[in-house]
Amino acid sequence: MKRLCSQTIEIALPADKVFAFVANLPQWPVWVSFIVCAQQHGEPQPRPLEPGQEIDVCLRRGSGRDCEQFEVVQFVSGAFVCLEGSLSAARRIEFRFEQRRSATRLNARIGYPVFGGALGALYDTLFVHSAVNGALRRSLAALKTTLEESELPKSRTSGQGGDGEEAPSGSAKHTAVA
Repeated sequence: MKRLCSQTIEIALPADKVFAFVANLPQWPVWVSFIVCAQQHGEPQPRPLEPGQEIDVCLRRGSGRDCEQFEVVQFVSGAFVCLEGSLSAARRIEFRFEQRRSATRLNARIGYPVFGGALGALYDTLFVHSAVNGALRRSLAALKTTLEESELPKSRTSGQGGDGEEAPSGSAKHTAVA
């Protein structure tokens, strides 16, 4: 049996910027809460994603880790990335990007197999599915925060005035006029 978790989020940036960050595999551990490491298989230096590439992904599962190999099965620059597990087509990681005026709607889906018949399905429904869905939701929130905060003007994020000098706490900054 195959299960699918899906989450959508709006990010106040153009789709090309969001896509460029998401397509950068070494950045995945920064925002994907259940990924420890992601890299192209056998590649000493990262290169742009393309269909047919093999990707090594180290996943956090409870207190343990599993490393799995995925293949880039669909890739449309700026619009869609789909990775499929090498050992199971049920294992999928997908990202869809839609430009919405000045924002980007990002839909992320995680697919995984469920083993053990009815008992396995029940266990998945009670424990696993909600945990994976929650991790995906938190990951997209982290992505949104990371990207939107990186785009804030420096004067708003640094606590400094316009000329680089820090204004004293609780006082206004004055400029003398000659």
